[in-house]
Amino acid sequence: MGQDLGYSTVPTGHANEEVDNRWLAKNFAPVRETWDRTNVQVLEGKIPEGLVGGQYIRNGPNPKWEQNGRPYHWFDGDGMLHGVYFAEHGPEYVNRYISTAKMSLERELGGPTLPTIGQTLSTSLVTVFRGVGGGILARFIERKSAGSNTAITYHNRRLLTLLEAESPKHVMAPDLVTIGDYNFQNDALGVKKKNNNPNDPTSSSVHGRKIVTAHPKVCPRTGNMYFFGYNFQGSPYVCYSAADPKGNLFVNTRAVPNCDRPIMMHDMQITDQWAVMLDLPLIFNPQANVKAGKPALAFDASQPARFHLVPRETGGSAKHTFECDALMMFHTAVAYESPSGDEVTLIGCASGDPNLMRKERMEESQPFLTEFKFSISTGTMSQKRLSNIAGEFPIINPQFLASRQIRYVYFSREAADNDGILFDGFVKYDRESGKVTEFRLPKGMYTGEASFAPRVETSAGIAEDDGYLICFAAKNTAAPANSGKLFIINTKTMTTACILEMPHRVPFGFHGFWMNKSAIENQVRNIPVQPFKELSWTEWILAKVIQYLSAG
Repeated sequence: MGQDLGYSTVPTGHANEEVDNRWLAKNFAPVRETWDRTNVQVLEGKIPEGLVGGQYIRNGPNPKWEQNGRPYHWFDGDGMLHGVYFAEHGPEYVNRYISTAKMSLERELGGPTLPTIGQTLSTSLVTVFRGVGGGILARFIERKSAGSNTAITYHNRRLLTLLEAESPKHVMAPDLVTIGDYNFQNDALGVKKKNNNPNDPTSSSVHGRKIVTAHPKVCPRTGNMYFFGYNFQGSPYVCYSAADPKGNLFVNTRAVPNCDRPIMMHDMQITDQWAVMLDLPLIFNPQANVKAGKPALAFDASQPARFHLVPRETGGSAKHTFECDALMMFHTAVAYESPSGDEVTLIGCASGDPNLMRKERMEESQPFLTEFKFSISTGTMSQKRLSNIAGEFPIINPQFLASRQIRYVYFSREAADNDGILFDGFVKYDRESGKVTEFRLPKGMYTGEASFAPRVETSAGIAEDDGYLICFAAKNTAAPANSGKLFIINTKTMTTACILEMPHRVPFGFHGFWMNKSAIENQVRNIPVQPFKELSWTEWILAKVIQYLSAG
């Protein structure tokens, strides 16, 4: 049954700030109720047998506190997981806040405290520098973190939630209880890992912190995980890391010197040999951008887009860099090498200026599925739009990551009746024939990213499109009757296999993850939940100053 946490569901806006409070309205509004695993109703169809024992989990912002006039952006929320576990006796819904040091600190201080992304995206220099100042002071508070609201992965027998620039949080499925921070050098039991030598420049985190962005890549053949972190404060702006299947870092925060500007880099890809780094001109430059009437973090069309090929197993400087006119690509589907190794192909959804503060649909902000080819021998690149349907969140069958065999790419179809934030269906693109097959949600319902759930847990002898897309969908209203729906879509036919009804509203969110039965059963067990260290009196005073600075 539900648990009422006692928080108001009507956060207030900010009268003197341009941040659009739509992120706290309609079905973007947070829910405050959490549910233990609860049986849910099958509205249509039948649950596919291959999903039994697995769990679909989706992350999203869902701020815990009323914002009380703060410059809040959708990216700012604390993080809430919504999951459907396909138990033997029937499907069960569960939702949980992701417990973080930030949430604990703010509970102690009586409300939101740390700087917001809304401040970073402001066109007011005062607001931006209040946020920057708060961020600098926060470095002196040991018990701090951001939320963990963006994505999910599975590595080293652990389910990990991810943010844009933060350490992963370890969560146990299927109940989605947070264990604590996971930073690859110390696990939840405090066991020291390899490569923790403070005298080794390759083992230092960016400005002393192990940060991981939202889209690490886990190789399905080796089990290694490849990831990066970035920061805006100074060089190195981007650092690359890799961990083996047991969580030992064999590339530990190697600076990528070719990335020489303060960019937002949200995703990467891997091939057999390379890590493909997306050095694109979404740049943090407060003074110049605000002077030009832009947010502090803004797209600079005068600067080139760069793609760096970094040796996958060692990191360091890019061996090959390719440039083209400015573009943005938040999400990629796959990359792979030609049989000769001379050409690398990358597929993702590319756009012009993404304009993170847009309030209406803008043609230049629309992303389209695009193929990039990089010739290592000639140093040249080309690009080709694959589909004229605007969309985002490109995905593949994850069993085929970094594979030359890849044929099918799926992406969320941008709804024409909104500003490009919501999606009304999915597209399956066949790279061999160019054929496009669409799935449309019922009119008035919207979704975000889908997750691909392979029908069976091995790719051996299995068709690439043998599986299911799984997603939450809802109407864009905060009405209590707007209960969330879970759609399961057959990827061979792009037709509905099953629809489930959740016990309450499920707000729009970010990235999801399919966790199969064996991953759930093989999770590391008996790790106690990490306690949070108490604030010292000096940290408490600093936190109150930060709370004031982050209020506007």
